[in-house]
Amino acid sequence: MWRILQHNKAEDFVFATGETHTIREFTEVAFSELGIELEWQGEGVDEKGTISAIDKSKLEELNQSSIHPINLFLLTLLLFLSIHPITARQR
Repeated sequence: MWRILQHNKAEDFVFATGETHTIREFTEVAFSELGIELEWQGEGVDEKGTISAIDKSKLEELNQSSIHPINLFLLTLLLFLSIHPITARQR
């Protein structure tokens, strides 16, 4: 952290665990936070997740916070797919 603060030029750095996870794992965690349970069907590239249960109380809790659950999920997914911890290691 100290070394990053010493840079003359502002840059974005990402600190991560270096662990890899599948899109399926990420999707399950993200939807679970929204109170949505997924059921998986098919295999490989043909595998699809369908909603098997929804915890409406969780959705109401999110709506009361003025957060649109699907937009939050998409934003999180985009951030997850676009960040790379390698920049911090290289510097």
